[in-house]
Amino acid sequence: MFTSNEFLLLLCAAFCLAIFLFALKELQQIRYWRNSCERHLYRRLAVAAEYAWALENRNFLRNWQNLSTQTMAEGVEIAEALHSGISSIPFSILESIPATRAGARSIRNIHDSALEDIYGGLGTVNRQLGNKLGRMLRGKKKD
Repeated sequence: MFTSNEFLLLLCAAFCLAIFLFALKELQQIRYWRNSCERHLYRRLAVAAEYAWALENRNFLRNWQNLSTQTMAEGVEIAEALHSGISSIPFSILESIPATRAGARSIRNIHDSALEDIYGGLGTVNRQLGNKLGRMLRGKKKD
C-alpha cells in the first residue's frame, strides 16, 4: 500500500487538482459572465440608439447606471466574501494538521492571490463599464 509520505503527497496532489479544476470552472463562469454582460450591453446600446427616449430621460438613465454599477460592485464583494469564507474552511482544516500545514498554507496563498485577482478584475470591469456608461450618458463621445 502507500507509506504515510506517499499518501500525503497523493492527498496534496488530489487537493491541488481539485483547486485547479475549481479555478478552471470559475474562469469559465467569469468568461460566461463577461460575454453575457457584453451581449447585454450591446442590446442596451441598440435599444437606446433605436429609441430617442435616452436623450429625453438622461436623469433616469444616470440613476440606472449608478444603481447597476453599485449593485454589481456589492454583488462582487458579497461573492468574494462568500468564496473566501467557504474556501477558508478546508484550508483551516488542512492547516490544523501538522503534516499538511506547509502545503496547505502555500496553496492557500496561491488561492487567495487568484481570488483577489479574479474579483479585483470583476471590480475593474464593473468600474470601467460604469465610467464608460456615465460618459455616454453625459454625451461625451470620446474616452
